[in-house]
This record gives sequence, C-alpha cells and structure tokens, in this order.
Amino acid sequence: MSPEKEEQVTPLAAAAIASFRKSCGDEENPTRWQQASRRFYKKRSVRCCCCGVMAALGLVAIVLLVVAVTVYKVRDPVMTMNAIAMKQMRIVPPNVSLTIVADVSVKNRNPATFYFHGSLTSLYYRGALVGATYGPPGRAAGRRTYRMNVTLDVVSDKLLSNPALINDVQSGLLEMNSSTAVGGHVMVFGLFRHHVDVLMNCTVLVAVANQTIRRQLCWQRVWI
Repeated sequence: MSPEKEEQVTPLAAAAIASFRKSCGDEENPTRWQQASRRFYKKRSVRCCCCGVMAALGLVAIVLLVVAVTVYKVRDPVMTMNAIAMKQMRIVPPNVSLTIVADVSVKNRNPATFYFHGSLTSLYYRGALVGATYGPPGRAAGRRTYRMNVTLDVVSDKLLSNPALINDVQSGLLEMNSSTAVGGHVMVFGLFRHHVDVLMNCTVLVAVANQTIRRQLCWQRVWI
C-alpha cells in the first residue's frame, strides 16, 4: 500500500474511534465506559459464584445420597411376639368369652428413627376371622426397641359358628392364628424417606384348662 493511501486510512480509523467514544458518551463523561466495564465484570463474577455454589450443593447432595444408600441403608425392623396372656377365658357353649392380651415389640435396627402408624392385629380360628383390634401409632428410636400391649376381644358368635370348637375344647387344646401388620417410614438425614411395612403371623396353641400357651410359632415379612 502506498504512503498516500496509508495517510487516507489513518484519519478515517481515528474518526471512527472518536465517533464510537462520542456515542458512548466518553467526551461528556470519561469514566462512563470504565463504569460499564466494571459492571460487566461484576455481573460475570456473580454468575461464576452462583455456578460454583450450585455445583457445591449438587456435590453435597450426591455425597448425602451415596451415604444414605450405603452407610445408612434401611434395615428390616424386627417384630416379636413376646408373650400372649388369656384373660376372662370362658369357653362353655353356648357361652363364650375370651380376651387376649399380646405383648408385641418392634426392634429398630436402623440408626434413624422408625415412625410407624397404628397397627392392625387380627385373630383367626381355623381360617375364620374371630376378632381384630388396632394398636396406637408410635416410634422406635435408632437401634432401640419399642414395646406395646395389644388387647383383643374375641367375637363369640363367630367362634361358636365353627363346628370344630366343641371337639377342640374337649381335646384341651385350642389352636389359633394371629396376624399383626405395621406400616411406617424411616427418615435419613431428614431428607430421604423410606417406607417400611412389617407383617407378622403367629400360630398359637392354647391349653384350655389353665389358659396357658403351649406352643407359639411366629414369622415375619418386610417390604421396603
């Protein structure tokens, strides 16, 4: 490019820069462009900080989730029928009166508290439902055992309607089945909620003469 052309280009470039600065108001306020630049960098810094905080929170959430699934993995609660007592037992057809008090415990093997709703206990005689009752809600602290008494009154009409009752009474032994269902949940870190359902079935052989338990066999099933 010849010197004459260079001399023509330079004034044009200078005029363009002067026009841009004038449009930005630099001639009236020389610091305006600097202030705009500072605001831009400040907004960018705020965005970077927000992104960093969100990334840190996401990392913490992932760590908590991993710990909740591994270290604080929900374990099956253990329900136990500690004892069964017969009260006001009178089986002399046509009059039948029977009240059963069961001592039930729920062992929480988790470090977090197990909150459970009201329990349902049902009593069966030869496959027929003869009584049912509800237990109160409660909670079992971490690695603790919660005990409760469940009182159940047998419906005499349903018991007498079974033709096998007289033969069982004469034999001196009365076999009955019970079912106790408890539903609840375990909270880990107050964030992760795990639903737990426990079902315990028992077969009890009762001596009619002295109203004692001759044999008791229980097993449970848990849904998590």
